[in-house]
Amino acid sequence: MDAELRLLIAVVGVAASRAAALWFAVVARRRVTGRAERQALGFLAACWVTLLLADGWKLLITTATGELPPIPSVSDLLSLAGYLALVAFLVVYPPPHVERFSRAKAVLDVLIISLSVLTLAWVIFVQPVSAVGMAPARRLAWLALAPMFDLILLGLCLRQVLLHAGQVEMRTFAALGAAATLLAAADLFRAASILLGEGGWAPFSWAVTVAANLLAAWGAGQLRDGQPQPQPPAAHASLAWRLEALLPVGLTYVVVGFTIFNWWAVGQIDWLAVGASVTLVLLLVARQGVIAGQRELRQHAALVDAAADMAFVAGLDGRVVLANPALRQAVGRAEDGGSPPLSAFLMTGDELSTALRSAHASGWSGEATLRTASGHPLPVLLTLRPVAIGQPSVPLLAGIAHDLTDIKQRQQELQSALAQVAAARQELQLLNEGLERKVLSRTQQLERTVADLARLNEELKALDKLKTEFVSLVSHELRAPLTNIRTGIELLLGGGPPLPQGVEETLSLVQGEAQRLTRFVESILDVSALEAGKFTLRRKPVDLRLTACNTVAGFSDPHARERIRFAIPDPMEDLWADESALQSVLFHLLDNALKYAPEGEIEVTAEIHAGRGEVRVCDHGPGIPEGETERVFDIFHRLDSRDSREVYGHGLGLHLVRRLLEAMEGGIRAEHPPDGGLCMLFWLPLAGAAGERGADT
Repeated sequence: MDAELRLLIAVVGVAASRAAALWFAVVARRRVTGRAERQALGFLAACWVTLLLADGWKLLITTATGELPPIPSVSDLLSLAGYLALVAFLVVYPPPHVERFSRAKAVLDVLIISLSVLTLAWVIFVQPVSAVGMAPARRLAWLALAPMFDLILLGLCLRQVLLHAGQVEMRTFAALGAAATLLAAADLFRAASILLGEGGWAPFSWAVTVAANLLAAWGAGQLRDGQPQPQPPAAHASLAWRLEALLPVGLTYVVVGFTIFNWWAVGQIDWLAVGASVTLVLLLVARQGVIAGQRELRQHAALVDAAADMAFVAGLDGRVVLANPALRQAVGRAEDGGSPPLSAFLMTGDELSTALRSAHASGWSGEATLRTASGHPLPVLLTLRPVAIGQPSVPLLAGIAHDLTDIKQRQQELQSALAQVAAARQELQLLNEGLERKVLSRTQQLERTVADLARLNEELKALDKLKTEFVSLVSHELRAPLTNIRTGIELLLGGGPPLPQGVEETLSLVQGEAQRLTRFVESILDVSALEAGKFTLRRKPVDLRLTACNTVAGFSDPHARERIRFAIPDPMEDLWADESALQSVLFHLLDNALKYAPEGEIEVTAEIHAGRGEVRVCDHGPGIPEGETERVFDIFHRLDSRDSREVYGHGLGLHLVRRLLEAMEGGIRAEHPPDGGLCMLFWLPLAGAAGERGADT
């Protein structure tokens, strides 16, 4: 009775642990929302349900007979179904880096791992025990079935652990792998105790089975909804994925190597192991071929997925089989959103079924409208072509939809712009006609104005000629009387009897005014001659120092002569100029400086620079404004034109100076020294540089 009670307790404990595992599997299935994950957890729940049924049958038989059911029994068949459901869970649970082309490789990996584990279990455990004859072959096969499935589960768990490296699910599959290891140990001990007829190992195997079930239940409870999305693999994750890819290859090498080693050690060929090895090698070759094909398909898929155009594959019934991300994003379909019909989001000018049949026959292309996820119509250029498979199958069509939104928008903008251009052209034509009328009227006015200006110009030329002739006539007529007046006054003041003091002062004043008027008349005559081109220059080498001294000596005011200072190099190369013209230039510049700078020295400096002689006449007066630098050389221009001005002038001196210098191939400009005042700089060519070019110019 004690043995029967312990057996019942063991069966109940195993059933309770499997019920806990079932509970956690159901809770986990309710937590997750992914379709593939829920399907896989359904297999896990089915596994625990069938195993619970197997435990229930064991409990029923044990309660009725006091012993475990014989092998094989219904409980063994239910356990086998549970193992198959658990294998299905490990096979269909999606890895974090799902690829659409990885299904064939995954199936081959599972086949290679399962066949490798079965072969190793056969060679290492079953075949030696069978050779000894410890049990009939049928009984031995059923006893070895559970340990071999446990090892297969361990291999598949190892694959999932490597696939989910760095993910939350790795803990679940690690726990399941540990549980499979414990179950393998428990089943081996149970099989050994049955074969050896010893029951001492039974409590240990039942305890290990309970621990394995609880560990599997804890692993199922680790699955959660809203788990973080897979991140770019770290170094350890990348290494784990490489190991997962090498796992089938390594197991195949182990099986082949162990088969060869067993043949060498025993001296007998195990044809079952040899057949399994050959099968594994063929599966491995097929796996490598699938990998090579996947690599090429992955490149084509990446090309299609990266395309901005919307691409899809559909059947003649309009059902979409494949779609790239651009189309799924446009119509709002998720990755696992099923296969929607084209009629759900595509509208063509023709009947859709007619367009599909035409596309299957010879292809079809035209504009269509795509209904987006937001409900807005999207104009596209749709191209449908039949897919050439090369063997009888369901006819498929490949479609490319190019977004025409930008083109349509640009077309509307272009049409609007063309309409605006046409309106602007019409308006411009009206404006042009009005402008032509205005231009014609303005041209006629301008022609009349030009005619009036030409007439006025002729009149002005005549007036200017008359003025010039009048000024010249008046100046000539004034020169003789002025000369007589000056001569008479000089005779009265110079060589006669003494005159009364008041009379002498009056005559001196008249003499000064006569001299000023004479200079004015001479300036007018010189300007008139220069303007008429009749001024004669006799250019020759001229001593600047001597000419300057003679000019200063011509000033009647002793105080004025004392204010003038010379800084002329001695000796200095002669200038190529007319002596009287140069003397006139110096006189007018010094006269202006004396008049407009009543205080301070008048400095006359000279130097040879750039192959010409440069002369500066500088004063310390108020100077001239910046804007008047060029205007002071205009004829009759004065800075102060008021009637009440203190210094009188006629605006002829500087104009005459410039004209004389230009006639002698020189020039003049006004400068503003940093310490104030005004500096007149003029230049003339040197006699040596000019050469003998004739006396008259």
